[in-house]
Amino acid sequence: MLNSGEGGFFLTDDGPMAAKVAVYAGAYEGLSEKHIAVPPKEVFGDLPTQLPNYSLRMSALAAAVVRPQIPTIEERVEKYNARYYMIEQRLNKHPLIEVPPQNPKVRICGDSIQFNLQRVTDEQVQKFLAECKSRGLPCELFGAATNARNFVNWKFSPAEESLPRTAQMLSRAVDIRLPLTWEDSDFLTLCQVVEESLATIMVCVKRAVITKDIKAPDAVPEAGIQEATQLMRLGKLYRYNVKSAGESIVSLCEVEVAQYTGFKYCVALNSCGSALYLMLLAAGVKPGDAVLSNAFTFAAVPSAIHHAGAKPV
Repeated sequence: MLNSGEGGFFLTDDGPMAAKVAVYAGAYEGLSEKHIAVPPKEVFGDLPTQLPNYSLRMSALAAAVVRPQIPTIEERVEKYNARYYMIEQRLNKHPLIEVPPQNPKVRICGDSIQFNLQRVTDEQVQKFLAECKSRGLPCELFGAATNARNFVNWKFSPAEESLPRTAQMLSRAVDIRLPLTWEDSDFLTLCQVVEESLATIMVCVKRAVITKDIKAPDAVPEAGIQEATQLMRLGKLYRYNVKSAGESIVSLCEVEVAQYTGFKYCVALNSCGSALYLMLLAAGVKPGDAVLSNAFTFAAVPSAIHHAGAKPV
């Protein structure tokens, strides 16, 4: 939804945690005064000398690219979700597909769709993936030997149990991106490719083909391109290379993200993995602690726990 190549935000209503994350990220000495969406200076106290600086802050260049995308989030979510639910409704009619229902407590952004293949063998799953790929539709299997969401690939922190139910679910769970740049008709073709590919592994029928790049990201708005270009001309890519917080592109970006999400404080970081890591440190997680984690998630989650010296459980 916010394309800057790489970046993340730590959001909280907890002042002391926000202060710690800002310092961990690189607000050393008195640089907290060049933030806007952080607690007042007295909350920071002596933190800049007590905590290490991991230099995980967001650059001004990334913030310049992100800012003009924030006002269009709602418009894009609406478009994403209209397409997602159209595809969900159609694919759920197929006897070999189950699109799991969304949790009513969660507001989604349907920039990808996940479904489970049913009543198929391991060999048929592989044939389905190969058939889709041959038609221009690359699909990801969460249970693949190289997928970062497959817990067996987290060898830096292996599971203590075999987790057979999770492994079985992952072996049938398929992920497909839904690019915003595509037309509605392209998603009808996508559905057709999925349906025909399943039919092909059973009995050969029609052959629809995808010709567009499914991995095409959202374009950066022109305002972001202009802002980033100006920053490069000035050479002011370091977030603290400003006279005041009000001049900082990153600080203004933090304010806008905090306002959009409804949180009191926001610290912009160089990645979402960094946000997870610093959140754990600010929460007081210590080496050797056990941290509960889902066995079906992206590798960045157990990696952050591992980086903090704790153990994913």
